[in-house]
Formats: sequence, C-alpha cells, structure tokens
Amino acid sequence: MNDLYQRVLIAVDGSIQSTHAALYAARILITEKTRFTLFLVENTVPEAFWDNQPKGTEEPGPAKLDGWWEENHIRYNRRIIEKIRTDLIKEGFSDEAVEIKVRPRRVGIARDIIRESKKGYDLVVAGRIGHNIHTGAILGNCARKLISSINHAPLVIVGGNPDSTAVLIGFDASDGAKNCVRQLKKSVTRDIEKVKICYVSRSLNLISGSFDPFQASLDAYNIMEQEHQIHHQSRMRPHLQKAETILRDAGFDRAGVDSIILRSYLSRSEGLMDEAKKSGYDTVMVGRRGHSIVEDFLLGRVGDKLVQMGQDRAIWLVN
Repeated sequence: MNDLYQRVLIAVDGSIQSTHAALYAARILITEKTRFTLFLVENTVPEAFWDNQPKGTEEPGPAKLDGWWEENHIRYNRRIIEKIRTDLIKEGFSDEAVEIKVRPRRVGIARDIIRESKKGYDLVVAGRIGHNIHTGAILGNCARKLISSINHAPLVIVGGNPDSTAVLIGFDASDGAKNCVRQLKKSVTRDIEKVKICYVSRSLNLISGSFDPFQASLDAYNIMEQEHQIHHQSRMRPHLQKAETILRDAGFDRAGVDSIILRSYLSRSEGLMDEAKKSGYDTVMVGRRGHSIVEDFLLGRVGDKLVQMGQDRAIWLVN
C-alpha cells in the first residue's frame, strides 16, 4: 500500500452487480486515502463468437454484426462505467481519484482482470455474478476464476447490495486472521458503526460431522468437549483482546469494537455466517489461509464456503 493512498481495482462489466460493488467500495473505504481504477474488459464481439474459434485465427470482427454490437453493447457498457465514475465522485471522491480503463479482450475477461490486478493494486473488488443472473448459479464463472487466481492482493467479492456500516472478522490468531485486522485498519473508513472479531470454537466432532444422540449423551464425550472448549477460549481471549486494542487505537469507535467466541459449531464458516445474519453484518472478512495445513493452496476452506454462502454480502479474502 502506498503511504499516501491505496490503489483499488474495480472490475466493471456493465451489470447491476458491478455497480453495487463499486458503490459498496466507495462507502466502506477511506475516502482521502483511496484511488479507484474502474476496469472494463471489452468484448468486441459477443462471448459466444469465441466458441470453437481456431487458435491463432482472426477474431470475428464487429463489422460482421453490421454495427449492432457496438451500438447496443459496447456503448451501453461505456455509459455505465461513466455513470459509476460520476456516482463515486458524488460519494466524495475527487476527479483525480477515479480513473477509467477500458481494454479490449485479449486472452479472456477473467484472465485480463487478473493480469491488470498484478500492476501494483492494493485491493481488488468484483461482483459475485455479472450479466448471467438467470443461469441459477450462485457464483459467476469470472468470480470463480478471480478467487482461485488472485492471491497477490486482498480480494472483495460483492453479492447483492450490501450495507457497509458493520464488519465481522473471522479470527483464529493465524497470520491470515491478523492480516484481516491490519487490512481493516489500513483500508476501512472510521465511520462504520460496529466491528466484531469472531472466533468459532469448533466442536471436537468425534463422529465426523454426524450428530449421534447416543454419542452426545456419553459423559466422557461431554467432559472432553467441555475441556476442549475451555482450553480454546482461554487460549484465544488474549488474541481477541489484542485485536480489539489495535482497532480502538486506530480510531474506530470504542463502543463499536467487540469480540465474541462461538462454541460447538462443526463448521467455522457456518458459525460466521450465522453470526453475520443474526447480528446484521453484511461485510465478512477472513484470511485466505488459517491454521489448518489441509486447506486449499490458495483459498482456505472457511473462505471458500463463505463465498458460496454469502450471496448477498461482501466477502473479503485477505492474503
């Protein structure tokens, strides 16, 4: 991150979701320290025209569409990206703080965004689904590719039109979780109303995820579970208190910074999402990697599940 400002790349595709993603970023990030790049990868022809196109052959040109595609799609997308820029300026950003980059499709929309994201950006923001909202998919193909490939900068996947006034941090004292606290301190406006640091103390789950009333009633199992929870809570409380202190010292509202330990969930992602829904947190921030070495190479299991579950929320994946 630049000492003076953070560079934020927002992927724009002309969809309502990309507009919501841009406005969400404008409302949650520090106005004085943020510079936006609105990035549009422009298809000169409909995406389906690339199907079965022999490698190395010339792409089908707009002339073959008698100007229809340029008139109705390309110009529409450019109007949308200009409107987003205007909206960001209305949110308080200066003219110089919002630039537009429009690039023709080269190797693919997602891969072109990934290539651009490697040019020194501090944060990447994208909608979870683009124009293809009627396919039934809960996560768009482009968003999937960004999630699997962008591990060099924090990535924010925005679903729906989330509120930007409350942040829930999934915390387990790992480096990834501590980086979430640092990211919040660096990037997020102090005007948010509440921050909660949440540790989910999972059940021992001795029976591999299935609830067995006979097993659960055994005294030995109950004692082991109780000791397990007490141990984890006593180990985590100092880490949670330290994270709270860091955020309070950074200027966040003292009354709005809190921590919580959730107990006996089989899944950390389920616990975090339950807390987000119950307590009204539309922003959930997690580290890409937690303590478990069994996690995926680029995205931990908790982050992966949260992206799937958080259809109407903003999920921050912090590296």
